[in-house]
Amino acid sequence: VNKLNAQINKLRAEIEFNAAEYEEKLTEQREEHEMTTSNFDDQIKKSMNDNDEIRGEIRSKTEYGRYVEDRIGEVEKDINHYYDDNDRVEKELARYKEELRMEKAKAETFRMKINTLSSK
Repeated sequence: VNKLNAQINKLRAEIEFNAAEYEEKLTEQREEHEMTTSNFDDQIKKSMNDNDEIRGEIRSKTEYGRYVEDRIGEVEKDINHYYDDNDRVEKELARYKEELRMEKAKAETFRMKINTLSSK
């Protein structure tokens, strides 16, 4: 009976040892898993922050691009306005030149008439 009790105690000790060993391994695996999960969480957070920064830069550059396009449009309108003004001024100048030519022709005609009348 003592021998059987000793074997039972030995088996109980082995069971307790195995349970403690299993618990220790389970704790180690849980800690490794938590560390790995924590590392992944940190990497995900960093990636999300990087993503947010990149989106901010893209948004900023897009807004600047729109601003530049708007300014280019405004400058093109100004240039077209100046071209229109230039065309108008050139036409007006051509009209004044024609009027001047006609006035010179009239003046020459009058001079010729005056000379003709003076020589009689």
